[in-house]
Amino acid sequence: MARFFRFPWATSGDRTEVPFDTDPSGFVSYAEGYGPDYEITPGDPGWKAVPRDETNGLYYDLTDNLRQYQLNGAPDWHPAADNDGIAINYPINAIVRHNDVVYRSLIANNTIEPGTDATKWAPDNAIGAATTVVSGITRYATTAEAAARTVTNAAVTPAGLGALFNLLLNMPVFPEVIGGNGTFTVTNPSAGTVRVAAGTQWTHRGAFTYTSALTDLATLANKTYHLRWTPGSGFVLYDLADGGYNPSALAETNPFFDTSYDNMLVARVVTSAGNVATITTLVNRARLSSGILTGGVVTRATSPTSVWACQFPTVLNWSRTPAATGSAARTGFTGTLTTPPEEPAISFAATVTDGTGTLTGVLDRYQASPVISIDTNVPSVSITFGMQLSVFASA
Repeated sequence: MARFFRFPWATSGDRTEVPFDTDPSGFVSYAEGYGPDYEITPGDPGWKAVPRDETNGLYYDLTDNLRQYQLNGAPDWHPAADNDGIAINYPINAIVRHNDVVYRSLIANNTIEPGTDATKWAPDNAIGAATTVVSGITRYATTAEAAARTVTNAAVTPAGLGALFNLLLNMPVFPEVIGGNGTFTVTNPSAGTVRVAAGTQWTHRGAFTYTSALTDLATLANKTYHLRWTPGSGFVLYDLADGGYNPSALAETNPFFDTSYDNMLVARVVTSAGNVATITTLVNRARLSSGILTGGVVTRATSPTSVWACQFPTVLNWSRTPAATGSAARTGFTGTLTTPPEEPAISFAATVTDGTGTLTGVLDRYQASPVISIDTNVPSVSITFGMQLSVFASA
């Protein structure tokens, strides 16, 4: 059995560290070793004696490194008897041979004989499960496990990351502008130019974060545009009159143009004859919702069929067309009612005509404005109602 270096050469002796670089006076160094001056006949000019302390330093370096190899490479395992009766502390992951089997240490400061305790040593070709501190065998995580990010005993491979990436790309999550009111900063610095400001952050598919760079886009006069963003094209202006963008000549408010998972409607841009832009920035959130409570006192005339109507427009400026429900209540009235009126009804789509005029309900990206109508049972009179409208909209 090869000798175990209990400690390096000259551990307690006189030692001088041998320098790495060549010594200008010709003394020993790692670069040159013992130079020609050490071969000169003693007593002759330039003669140098082999130094005891530097030789000790050299042998110390060699044996210290060999000792480290004995502890951490694959040397024979040494019992305490080979170390002056003191048990050798093998570090974690040290590899040794014992009884013709190569073992790996599973713990730090391991003094146990390999093959006697499976919790301290494991055959190196039959290593156990890997941990954050011990090398070992682990299985590949499934795509679902990688997405869940809760499994601690499986590894994610590049292929697995690709599958996870594809999964994230298909998450049914709308884009969301981070912070603020959920809109981008879009300005008209000069006629014919729309500018997206730098520094706005948003998420795509709930997983990928982007930050806007300053982007200038050219416009033409008398146009209505949609400013959109996609991962592949970035920010682009689309002309509503362009058959490629709007082949069915749909109205600007049509839900067809709403933000989708991979195509964000950022703003509506309308240019004048002088090519000056009026910009309506739209809220982009993964979930859009609003509770609206509004109302007031309104005086209008009833129709010949006793219908009285009013409307309280509420601005939304969302990137997606909402669904909405609501109700209305009378809070008082002034006028002549010979018969109790019916309860108020609301509609987001109906057109109602009373004695004052015609009102049409609107529910689109830009506003939630239902028509409130009451059958007063009194034709062609002026009535003042106090009304309260409650609406919940979401998209």
